[in-house]
Amino acid sequence: MKPLFYLYVWSFYAYIIRYTDLQKFDVRQVLWKILKSVETLKMSTLPKNSTLLMSVPFFSELDREDVEWFLNRVRLVEYPKKSYVFHAGDAAEYMYFIKEGWVKLFTCDKDGDESVNGVMTRGDSFGEESAFEEYDYPYNAQIVGARAECLVLPGAVLRDRLQNKPKIALKMLTALARHRHQMALMYDHFTKLTSAQRLAAFILKLSMDRGYAKTIHLPYNKLIVASRLCMRPETLSRAFKRLEQDIGLF
Repeated sequence: MKPLFYLYVWSFYAYIIRYTDLQKFDVRQVLWKILKSVETLKMSTLPKNSTLLMSVPFFSELDREDVEWFLNRVRLVEYPKKSYVFHAGDAAEYMYFIKEGWVKLFTCDKDGDESVNGVMTRGDSFGEESAFEEYDYPYNAQIVGARAECLVLPGAVLRDRLQNKPKIALKMLTALARHRHQMALMYDHFTKLTSAQRLAAFILKLSMDRGYAKTIHLPYNKLIVASRLCMRPETLSRAFKRLEQDIGLF
């Protein structure tokens, strides 16, 4: 089963690219059309952990029973605000799947200047380096905003399973190749969107990942969201104001 995320996001982009003049893009109309198109796909409860794992590229091509096998070997860990999941240079022993919250991946140079590699949230994974022996994490992972919850899978468990089940390894490689292709296409469309359009798509995805929640809690620091959407904080503020004016979203 394909992750619902792709259907949701691609329905958004499929509608977006019909416009020849993106500056005349009407956020209100697009939000209404997308929500109507996915109305029959709504879930009455939050996605289960198995659904969460199946939405991660690593596991998106696996059969449900294979996903359940991994699910039986993960543990749920809660991390307090501002805590570190790991530091750059630590041995890569675990792979992480975010169930709730936000995680910032970043590196620091010798002068202490920070470079953000990515800002991750529900449905994202990190620590894939643990799939290989004798690897270290090349970045820091820190909780931002409020607390976070992650499903944690030991790298040794993943490696043993791949060695004993080569077909699973092939499925994972296929899934990662497909994901890379999809991300390239999505990035191409993403660069054509205005700041308000990017923010609208981002909020829709967050709502869907949380069972179509009507209230979304974003990190207190706008820098986190701005970094995720590849825009300046002041541009993000204008995008929030645009959505508030156009559809009363906030």
